[in-house]
Amino acid sequence: MPHLLVGTARFAVLLTAVLAASLPLGAEDKPHTPPRAKIHDPRPEEATGWVVIDKSAFWPLCYEALDQIEVVRSLAESDDKEPLADALEKCGAWLNLAASAAMTRGEAGVVDVAEECVRLADRIRDNKITVAPDRIQKLMTLSLLCMAKSHLIRAEDAEQSAPTPDATPRSKQPSTLELKEAEREITVARREAAAAKYVYDTEQLRRHVFVSQDYLEAAAKTGDITVDAKLLNRDFTRTPLTADSTFDTAQELTYEIRVLLTRLFMSIDERRVKLATELGIDTE
Repeated sequence: MPHLLVGTARFAVLLTAVLAASLPLGAEDKPHTPPRAKIHDPRPEEATGWVVIDKSAFWPLCYEALDQIEVVRSLAESDDKEPLADALEKCGAWLNLAASAAMTRGEAGVVDVAEECVRLADRIRDNKITVAPDRIQKLMTLSLLCMAKSHLIRAEDAEQSAPTPDATPRSKQPSTLELKEAEREITVARREAAAAKYVYDTEQLRRHVFVSQDYLEAAAKTGDITVDAKLLNRDFTRTPLTADSTFDTAQELTYEIRVLLTRLFMSIDERRVKLATELGIDTE
């Protein structure tokens, strides 16, 4: 079963907090429940560690960051700063999760934006700073671009390998008809398994590019950036591949999606760097 390696020791804490925030209200969370004390532990020094997450558990959460960014946007002009600080901190957690899932090790600029979200949250909470709503809105647009980029990084890492002719050495001993038939069946089974894996990997590639397009589209709607409409075309990313999809279909789709991926990456990164520079965030 495919898994996802996620880096940094603090990821487990971030994931727990994010998942808890995403769950529906239970009986104990109804409006009549007394307010709970908030816990903000000092952040530990950066350390390296790994947590293994099944991909089937990760995909249902792929739009939670988008929802959290919208929460921050809705609170940007609020006079009650505590909810804004909490929302910014959760946004930073989602960005760190995305960076870890993409195994960027801080090299893609996503972590820098996450740190800015957390820094602003801390300073707002401590009444050390008043952040202009416009800056918060642009920071959220930048966060959307970072989420889009993180999915493209993971799409680039999709390990696709086409089925190859069977290279198993043939026995030099005289073969019976039964043995030849068994060898043929093994060869066919291996090719079918390789083709099925290729279709699966292509579907993972398609999903990441499709989700990246959604985050880019959300960023474009803010008005802070402009995007070529062709980059949001879903002709090659809209329809999922299934277990019944053929290798030939997946191979044709792979070429089109990887061309789109390259164009998306260049466009997103150009706008990400420009907006980060405008906000004074060093992401290089």
